[in-house]
Amino acid sequence: MRTLEENYYAQTLAEFIRCCDQEIVMLNWIRTRLPIYLQGLHWKRDRTPLRIIGVGSGNGIMDTEIAKIMLPYQRDIDCTAIEPDIEELDRFKRRVNADKMLLGQVSFDWNHCCSEEFEGTLEGNKRDDLKFGTHLVHMLQMLYHVRDLESSLMTYFGQLDASGLMLITLASKQGNEMQAAFQDYERKLQLDKYPTQRNQKRYSDDIIEILKRKGIPYYKENVVYRVDVSECFKERSKAGAKLLDFICLTNATRVYQTLAGTNRKALLESMSEFCSKDIEGRVTLKLSFDAILVYKTPRVNGLKV
Repeated sequence: MRTLEENYYAQTLAEFIRCCDQEIVMLNWIRTRLPIYLQGLHWKRDRTPLRIIGVGSGNGIMDTEIAKIMLPYQRDIDCTAIEPDIEELDRFKRRVNADKMLLGQVSFDWNHCCSEEFEGTLEGNKRDDLKFGTHLVHMLQMLYHVRDLESSLMTYFGQLDASGLMLITLASKQGNEMQAAFQDYERKLQLDKYPTQRNQKRYSDDIIEILKRKGIPYYKENVVYRVDVSECFKERSKAGAKLLDFICLTNATRVYQTLAGTNRKALLESMSEFCSKDIEGRVTLKLSFDAILVYKTPRVNGLKV
């Protein structure tokens, strides 16, 4: 998938986070649903710490929440965090230092690198701290960015302990009004005539296809959130332009860098057909991601979720 210039991409991402409730919705899912999937995992209660790998940890808000949920299972927890953005990693460290619940019980190994660089350290059991298996691997909204989706997925799956669990979240086509708006826009402009512009946008379907082909059982939950796109409809809004650029990059069927003039107007017209407007005048679109949970060893008695 093509990307915007790095600094500008960070600005557009920040605008997207500000305008949507994805972070709140995901935190709520982790707090209420993840504990259910952890039930029945036979982790030894001994001196060996529970091991967690967070791939694409960002500022650590999800990583720290997951670590807290796992505290009742074991006294000591080792978290390995992988994040290529040094500023985000610094925010992560400050978050941990300010959280008394984590201090003394959870240790963190921060890795300033991309996923592929970290995967290279796993080859041939070069990582002594992880050679005994990992109890939980989580990859939240980050598999859009790896070069080889299947290779990365199977590398981390291979790190799981026999009783380990992998949690993946990725955009879903189910209940995604933004994707529907783009499909409408592209149909009107007959962009199917330009196949070379097709984006390599990844969806949860791509993960599931790999898991099915490998014969790996999984559970899936669709999770809905909303984004406020009101600023996008304000012609001179810089915030709206950034938000629309991020949306074009991450939700389009085909590749867009920026939109201007008639193309921007045409897309907004398509978006307006799917938007909802509340009593305060805010214009929103519904998006969704799938939470995919994969056990290293299939559950013998199934799982009631």
